[in-house]
Amino acid sequence: MFRSILVPSLGLLILTFLTSPLTAQQQPEIDSTWDTLFDSQNWKKDYRKWERPRPKIWNFVQGEIVGIARPGEGEKHPKYKGGIQSYIISKKPYRRFHVAVEVYLEKGAFGVGQWNRGKTFFDKGVCSLGEWHELVMTFHEDKIDVYLNGMKLDFFGRMDPPVKKGVYLFCKEDSKVRFRKVRAKEFR
Repeated sequence: MFRSILVPSLGLLILTFLTSPLTAQQQPEIDSTWDTLFDSQNWKKDYRKWERPRPKIWNFVQGEIVGIARPGEGEKHPKYKGGIQSYIISKKPYRRFHVAVEVYLEKGAFGVGQWNRGKTFFDKGVCSLGEWHELVMTFHEDKIDVYLNGMKLDFFGRMDPPVKKGVYLFCKEDSKVRFRKVRAKEFR
């Protein structure tokens, strides 16, 4: 089954996912060499690793990063025609990297990525509501590999150079999403 999502940000980005396994390529193995950006065990310290421009939308609650954006809440860039969104960003910069996160979507849509570079949004058509999912993404110079619950999703889209470096977590307006176990690893 094909699933397409139009996500205009500072540049046009069209995502198309084929939601059946196509390749034998494996997702990156998560091990002790990855940076822990947020963990449910140390969340009272890990929250310091993030910048949150909209503290009204983003909170750190009992080992989870919680984004709750009501209709109309968030930022709207003049060139962004896909609605309003809000984000938090890791203070540590990353350019080419793997990111792994567990996510629980209650409603709406969420995203993971870099600003203006492969920002991907997922909604109930890709992630079922009310369940924890593992999302692993690899940001190369010219492409993104996306794995959801161990299954590779095909990604077709344009990769612009990153404007701001770091791991971003996004919450679209009228959405509620929870993140935990956020890890990242830079590669050359």
